[in-house]
Amino acid sequence: MYKKNKFVIFSISILLIFNSTISLASLEDALKGHWAEELVDKKFFNEYFSYLSEADYKNFSPNMAISRKNFYHSLSSLIKRYNNKNEEIIGNANDEKSENENITRKEVASLLVKSLEICKGNKEIYDLTNPFTDLDNIEKEYKIDILKGYKLGLIKGYSNKTFKPNNEVSQIEAVLLLQRLEGELSMDKSNIPFKVIDNKKVYTQINRKISVKNNDDKIIVTIYEKLPNPGYNVAVEKIIRSKEGKYDIYIEVESSNKYEMNLQVITFNVLTIEIDKKYIADDSYSFNVIGGLNNQNNKDGLVDM
Repeated sequence: MYKKNKFVIFSISILLIFNSTISLASLEDALKGHWAEELVDKKFFNEYFSYLSEADYKNFSPNMAISRKNFYHSLSSLIKRYNNKNEEIIGNANDEKSENENITRKEVASLLVKSLEICKGNKEIYDLTNPFTDLDNIEKEYKIDILKGYKLGLIKGYSNKTFKPNNEVSQIEAVLLLQRLEGELSMDKSNIPFKVIDNKKVYTQINRKISVKNNDDKIIVTIYEKLPNPGYNVAVEKIIRSKEGKYDIYIEVESSNKYEMNLQVITFNVLTIEIDKKYIADDSYSFNVIGGLNNQNNKDGLVDM
Protein backbone atom coordinates (compact mmCIF):
# COMPACT_ATOMS: atom_id res chain seq x y z
CA MET A 1 0.00 0.00 0.00
CA TYR A 2 2.85 2.35 0.89
CA LYS A 3 4.57 1.67 -2.44
CA LYS A 4 1.33 2.28 -4.31
CA ASN A 5 0.75 5.66 -2.62
CA LYS A 6 4.34 6.61 -3.25
CA PHE A 7 3.92 5.77 -6.94
CA VAL A 8 0.71 7.87 -7.16
CA ILE A 9 2.38 10.88 -5.53
CA PHE A 10 5.35 10.53 -7.86
CA SER A 11 3.05 10.33 -10.91
CA ILE A 12 1.09 13.44 -9.87
CA SER A 13 4.33 15.38 -9.33
CA ILE A 14 5.58 14.45 -12.79
CA LEU A 15 2.23 15.45 -14.29
CA LEU A 16 2.29 18.86 -12.56
CA ILE A 17 5.83 19.53 -13.70
CA PHE A 18 4.92 18.48 -17.24
CA ASN A 19 1.85 20.74 -17.32
CA SER A 20 3.85 23.67 -15.98
CA THR A 21 6.47 23.15 -18.68
CA ILE A 22 3.78 23.01 -21.35
CA SER A 23 2.31 26.32 -20.14
CA LEU A 24 5.63 28.09 -20.20
CA ALA A 25 6.46 26.59 -23.59
CA SER A 26 3.09 27.76 -24.95
CA LEU A 27 3.96 31.43 -24.40
CA GLU A 28 7.39 31.00 -25.92
CA ASP A 29 5.94 29.04 -28.83
CA ALA A 30 3.43 31.82 -29.51
CA LEU A 31 6.30 34.32 -29.68
CA LYS A 32 8.82 32.12 -31.46
CA GLY A 33 10.21 34.00 -34.45
CA HIS A 34 8.11 37.07 -33.64
CA TRP A 35 9.81 40.49 -33.70
CA ALA A 36 8.87 40.96 -30.01
CA GLU A 37 10.15 37.56 -28.88
CA GLU A 38 12.93 38.98 -26.72
CA LEU A 39 11.03 42.06 -25.54
CA VAL A 40 8.20 40.55 -23.50
CA ASP A 41 8.60 40.33 -19.74
CA LYS A 42 6.96 36.99 -18.88
CA LYS A 43 6.18 37.94 -15.28
CA PHE A 44 4.63 41.24 -16.38
CA PHE A 45 2.58 39.43 -19.05
CA ASN A 46 1.16 36.87 -16.62
CA GLU A 47 0.32 39.52 -14.01
CA TYR A 48 -1.39 42.14 -16.19
CA PHE A 49 -2.59 40.07 -19.15
CA SER A 50 -3.74 36.99 -17.25
CA TYR A 51 -6.84 36.70 -19.46
CA LEU A 52 -4.48 35.93 -22.36
CA SER A 53 -2.42 33.41 -20.40
CA GLU A 54 -5.40 31.30 -19.27
CA ALA A 55 -5.76 27.75 -20.59
CA ASP A 56 -2.18 27.53 -21.82
CA TYR A 57 -2.33 30.90 -23.62
CA LYS A 58 -4.97 29.78 -26.07
CA ASN A 59 -6.40 33.34 -26.16
CA PHE A 60 -3.01 34.85 -26.95
CA SER A 61 -2.48 35.73 -30.59
CA PRO A 62 0.27 38.40 -30.71
CA ASN A 63 -0.86 40.17 -33.87
CA MET A 64 -4.59 40.07 -33.11
CA ALA A 65 -6.19 43.39 -32.13
CA ILE A 66 -6.95 43.98 -28.44
CA SER A 67 -10.36 45.20 -27.30
CA ARG A 68 -10.90 48.35 -25.25
CA LYS A 69 -12.30 46.19 -22.46
CA ASN A 70 -9.16 44.10 -22.19
CA PHE A 71 -6.81 47.07 -22.51
CA TYR A 72 -8.75 48.97 -19.82
CA HIS A 73 -8.49 45.92 -17.56
CA SER A 74 -4.71 45.65 -17.96
CA LEU A 75 -4.16 49.41 -17.61
CA SER A 76 -6.35 49.61 -14.48
CA SER A 77 -4.51 46.71 -12.86
CA LEU A 78 -1.18 48.43 -13.51
CA ILE A 79 -2.29 51.88 -12.33
CA LYS A 80 -3.59 50.47 -9.03
CA ARG A 81 0.02 49.83 -8.05
CA TYR A 82 0.79 53.55 -8.23
CA ASN A 83 -2.51 55.42 -7.87
CA ASN A 84 -6.23 54.85 -7.29
CA LYS A 85 -7.45 57.33 -9.91
CA ASN A 86 -8.45 54.79 -12.57
CA GLU A 87 -11.78 56.48 -13.18
CA GLU A 88 -10.02 59.76 -14.04
CA ILE A 89 -7.95 58.00 -16.69
CA ILE A 90 -10.55 55.82 -18.35
CA GLY A 91 -13.47 58.18 -17.72
CA ASN A 92 -16.87 57.28 -19.09
CA ALA A 93 -15.59 55.57 -22.23
CA ASN A 94 -16.07 52.09 -20.84
CA ASP A 95 -19.67 51.56 -21.95
CA GLU A 96 -20.50 48.04 -23.11
CA LYS A 97 -20.64 48.90 -26.81
CA SER A 98 -17.27 50.66 -26.98
CA GLU A 99 -15.61 48.11 -24.69
CA ASN A 100 -16.17 45.35 -27.23
CA GLU A 101 -14.58 47.38 -29.99
CA ASN A 102 -10.84 47.28 -30.62
CA ILE A 103 -8.75 50.16 -29.28
CA THR A 104 -6.73 52.40 -31.60
CA ARG A 105 -3.21 53.76 -31.38
CA LYS A 106 -4.35 57.33 -30.78
CA GLU A 107 -6.60 56.22 -27.91
CA VAL A 108 -3.81 54.24 -26.28
CA ALA A 109 -1.37 57.15 -26.64
CA SER A 110 -3.84 59.44 -24.86
CA LEU A 111 -4.44 56.91 -22.05
CA LEU A 112 -0.70 56.41 -21.48
CA VAL A 113 -0.05 60.15 -21.21
CA LYS A 114 -3.00 60.69 -18.84
CA SER A 115 -1.87 57.75 -16.70
CA LEU A 116 1.63 59.15 -16.35
CA GLU A 117 0.37 62.66 -15.57
CA ILE A 118 -2.10 61.48 -12.91
CA CYS A 119 0.46 59.23 -11.22
CA LYS A 120 3.54 61.48 -11.46
CA GLY A 121 2.20 64.96 -12.14
CA ASN A 122 1.86 67.02 -15.30
CA LYS A 123 5.16 67.53 -17.11
CA GLU A 124 5.56 70.75 -19.05
CA ILE A 125 6.78 70.01 -22.58
CA TYR A 126 7.62 73.11 -24.57
CA ASP A 127 8.87 71.45 -27.75
CA LEU A 128 6.04 69.53 -29.41
CA THR A 129 7.61 69.38 -32.85
CA ASN A 130 5.67 66.88 -34.95
CA PRO A 131 7.93 64.14 -36.40
CA PHE A 132 4.99 62.29 -38.00
CA THR A 133 3.44 62.93 -41.41
CA ASP A 134 -0.07 61.62 -40.73
CA LEU A 135 -1.42 63.57 -37.72
CA ASP A 136 -2.95 66.55 -39.53
CA ASN A 137 -6.44 65.09 -39.83
CA ILE A 138 -7.01 63.80 -36.29
CA GLU A 139 -8.56 65.52 -33.28
CA LYS A 140 -6.34 68.16 -31.65
CA GLU A 141 -6.47 66.48 -28.23
CA TYR A 142 -5.22 63.19 -29.65
CA LYS A 143 -2.51 64.94 -31.64
CA ILE A 144 -1.18 66.72 -28.54
CA ASP A 145 -1.20 63.51 -26.49
CA ILE A 146 0.60 61.61 -29.27
CA LEU A 147 3.33 64.25 -29.41
CA LYS A 148 3.58 64.32 -25.60
CA GLY A 149 3.79 60.53 -25.49
CA TYR A 150 6.50 60.57 -28.13
CA LYS A 151 8.55 63.18 -26.22
CA LEU A 152 8.12 61.24 -22.96
CA GLY A 153 9.30 58.02 -24.60
CA LEU A 154 5.97 56.22 -24.13
CA ILE A 155 5.22 55.65 -27.81
CA LYS A 156 7.08 55.39 -31.09
CA GLY A 157 6.21 55.71 -34.75
CA TYR A 158 7.10 53.74 -37.86
CA SER A 159 10.29 53.96 -39.90
CA ASN A 160 8.45 55.82 -42.69
CA LYS A 161 7.72 58.70 -40.25
CA THR A 162 4.05 57.77 -39.79
CA PHE A 163 2.19 57.01 -36.56
CA LYS A 164 -0.98 55.47 -38.02
CA PRO A 165 -3.23 56.89 -35.26
CA ASN A 166 -6.38 55.05 -36.38
CA ASN A 167 -4.77 51.63 -36.61
CA GLU A 168 -5.87 49.06 -34.06
CA VAL A 169 -3.42 48.06 -31.34
CA SER A 170 -2.40 44.41 -31.32
CA GLN A 171 -2.12 42.27 -28.21
CA ILE A 172 1.66 42.27 -28.33
CA GLU A 173 1.78 46.05 -28.85
CA ALA A 174 -0.47 46.51 -25.80
CA VAL A 175 1.90 44.40 -23.69
CA LEU A 176 4.98 46.35 -24.77
CA LEU A 177 3.29 49.75 -24.37
CA LEU A 178 2.19 48.98 -20.81
CA GLN A 179 5.65 47.58 -20.02
CA ARG A 180 7.04 50.94 -21.15
CA LEU A 181 4.52 52.82 -19.00
CA GLU A 182 5.37 50.66 -15.99
CA GLY A 183 9.04 51.50 -16.50
CA GLU A 184 8.23 55.23 -16.33
CA LEU A 185 5.96 54.84 -13.31
CA SER A 186 8.49 52.77 -11.35
CA MET A 187 11.31 55.30 -11.76
CA ASP A 188 11.73 57.58 -8.73
CA LYS A 189 8.46 56.27 -7.33
CA SER A 190 9.13 58.15 -4.08
CA ASN A 191 9.24 61.53 -5.85
CA ILE A 192 6.34 63.89 -5.13
CA PRO A 193 4.96 65.66 -8.25
CA PHE A 194 4.89 69.47 -8.09
CA LYS A 195 4.26 72.52 -10.26
CA VAL A 196 6.24 75.77 -10.22
CA ILE A 197 3.77 78.69 -10.11
CA ASP A 198 6.18 81.58 -9.46
CA ASN A 199 9.92 82.20 -9.47
CA LYS A 200 11.17 85.74 -8.93
CA LYS A 201 13.94 87.80 -7.32
CA VAL A 202 13.51 90.56 -4.71
CA TYR A 203 15.98 92.90 -3.01
CA THR A 204 14.39 93.22 0.42
CA GLN A 205 15.53 91.28 3.47
CA ILE A 206 13.57 88.07 4.14
CA ASN A 207 14.12 86.32 7.45
CA ARG A 208 12.75 82.92 6.64
CA LYS A 209 13.69 79.92 4.54
CA ILE A 210 10.31 78.41 3.75
CA SER A 211 6.58 78.98 4.23
CA VAL A 212 3.70 76.59 3.63
CA LYS A 213 0.05 77.41 2.98
CA ASN A 214 -2.90 75.06 3.02
CA ASN A 215 -5.05 76.08 0.04
CA ASP A 216 -8.15 73.89 -0.51
CA ASP A 217 -6.88 70.78 -2.35
CA LYS A 218 -3.37 72.17 -2.91
CA ILE A 219 -0.35 72.89 -0.70
CA ILE A 220 1.52 76.06 -1.64
CA VAL A 221 5.19 76.02 -0.64
CA THR A 222 7.38 79.12 -0.98
CA ILE A 223 11.17 78.88 -0.69
CA TYR A 224 13.34 81.94 0.03
CA GLU A 225 16.98 81.54 -1.03
CA LYS A 226 19.54 84.24 -0.23
CA LEU A 227 21.90 84.95 -3.13
CA PRO A 228 25.05 87.13 -3.42
CA ASN A 229 23.76 88.78 -6.63
CA PRO A 230 20.92 88.48 -9.20
CA GLY A 231 23.05 86.29 -11.46
CA TYR A 232 22.10 83.14 -9.57
CA ASN A 233 19.05 81.05 -10.46
CA VAL A 234 17.18 78.67 -8.16
CA ALA A 235 15.23 75.57 -9.22
CA VAL A 236 13.55 72.66 -7.42
CA GLU A 237 15.17 69.38 -8.39
CA LYS A 238 12.82 66.95 -6.62
CA ILE A 239 10.62 66.41 -3.56
CA ILE A 240 10.92 63.17 -1.62
CA ARG A 241 9.14 61.91 1.50
CA SER A 242 11.78 61.12 4.11
CA LYS A 243 11.80 58.18 6.50
CA GLU A 244 10.81 60.58 9.29
CA GLY A 245 7.60 61.42 7.44
CA LYS A 246 8.71 64.91 6.38
CA TYR A 247 9.02 66.08 2.80
CA ASP A 248 12.51 67.02 1.62
CA ILE A 249 12.66 69.66 -1.13
CA TYR A 250 15.96 69.49 -3.01
CA ILE A 251 16.94 72.77 -4.65
CA GLU A 252 19.69 73.63 -7.14
CA VAL A 253 21.41 77.01 -7.46
CA GLU A 254 23.16 77.83 -10.71
CA SER A 255 25.38 80.86 -11.31
CA SER A 256 25.64 83.03 -14.39
CA ASN A 257 28.81 84.69 -15.73
CA LYS A 258 26.80 87.86 -16.31
CA TYR A 259 27.41 89.16 -12.78
CA GLU A 260 30.96 87.90 -12.21
CA MET A 261 32.50 91.39 -12.23
CA ASN A 262 29.66 93.13 -10.39
CA LEU A 263 29.78 94.20 -6.78
CA GLN A 264 27.82 92.09 -4.35
CA VAL A 265 24.08 92.84 -4.42
CA ILE A 266 22.23 90.68 -1.89
CA THR A 267 19.21 89.16 -3.61
CA PHE A 268 16.47 86.80 -2.50
CA ASN A 269 15.06 84.24 -4.92
CA VAL A 270 11.41 83.60 -4.07
CA LEU A 271 10.31 80.29 -5.58
CA THR A 272 6.71 79.07 -5.13
CA ILE A 273 5.52 75.58 -5.96
CA GLU A 274 2.14 73.87 -5.82
CA ILE A 275 1.60 70.28 -4.64
CA ASP A 276 -1.67 68.39 -4.96
CA LYS A 277 -2.79 67.04 -1.56
CA LYS A 278 -3.44 63.62 -3.06
CA TYR A 279 0.34 63.11 -3.12
CA ILE A 280 0.73 63.99 0.58
CA ALA A 281 0.27 61.02 2.88
CA ASP A 282 -0.72 62.92 6.03
CA ASP A 283 -1.78 66.35 7.28
CA SER A 284 1.50 67.42 8.87
CA TYR A 285 2.69 69.34 5.80
CA SER A 286 6.21 69.50 7.21
CA PHE A 287 8.89 70.37 4.65
CA ASN A 288 12.68 70.65 4.67
CA VAL A 289 14.78 72.52 2.12
CA ILE A 290 17.95 70.68 1.14
CA GLY A 291 20.69 72.25 -0.95
CA GLY A 292 21.26 75.88 -1.88
CA LEU A 293 24.44 77.94 -1.62
CA ASN A 294 24.96 77.15 2.04
CA ASN A 295 24.13 73.47 1.47
CA GLN A 296 22.30 73.32 4.78
CA ASN A 297 19.06 71.55 5.60
CA ASN A 298 16.18 73.63 6.85
CA LYS A 299 14.37 71.87 9.68
CA ASP A 300 11.76 74.50 10.47
CA GLY A 301 8.82 73.01 8.62
CA LEU A 302 6.95 76.31 9.03
CA VAL A 303 3.25 76.32 8.21
CA ASP A 304 1.25 79.47 7.42
CA MET A 305 -2.46 78.78 7.58
